[in-house]
Amino acid sequence: MKDHDCPCGACRCPNPAICKNKDCKKNYAILLTADWCPYCPQMYPIFKELEDAGYIVYTLNYDKLDKNGRKLAGRATLPATIIIDAGVEADRFTGVTSAATIKAKLKTRKQQDGTPDSGGFDYDLRGQKEI
Repeated sequence: MKDHDCPCGACRCPNPAICKNKDCKKNYAILLTADWCPYCPQMYPIFKELEDAGYIVYTLNYDKLDKNGRKLAGRATLPATIIIDAGVEADRFTGVTSAATIKAKLKTRKQQDGTPDSGGFDYDLRGQKEI
């Protein structure tokens, strides 16, 4: 995707899928994981719960981040949950974090734009697919 096609203008999105879904300027959560992280799998059911409740969530593999993703991640302790609001990091949680804690920082897709909840979670919980 070209930068000018991104709703955020000069694209700063940590993953092209966020631009594609036009979620750049919305409130959403990113779960940073890695295959080698022993605690990351504990977050998958939590993010699935968030998705099922209508929140916009993404899962990104720390080892496969592009330039924008690496900039956002920094030296993250994994698992890391990053709350983005209007294109800016609003909060960050490290380690296993409860759904209630994350929900307190998020709005559902319906609350944000009135569209059906389609979610942005694109991670097979068995580790088969990620964005």
